Amino acid sequence: MTHAESRVTEGQGASIPVVVRRELGIEPGDVLLWTLKKGKVEVSVRKARKPAFQDFEPFDFGFDTNATEEHDEVF
Repeated sequence: MTHAESRVTEGQGASIPVVVRRELGIEPGDVLLWTLKKGKVEVSVRKARKPAFQDFEPFDFGFDTNATEEHDEVF
């Protein structure tokens, strides 16, 4: 079991302790889901989606292309 604490700021914000972020793999863009159960808080993480083409590497055809004008052309 991991124990950690953080303090609520005047602006009602609180940081997530590093041991919790690391254990749960929390990264910028992730969403925290808060559930109240009998006076206790349960927090779970919904991971941010990566853009569909984030890992896409462009292919070099060896010549310039213009997809907006040539999208229906056959080479």
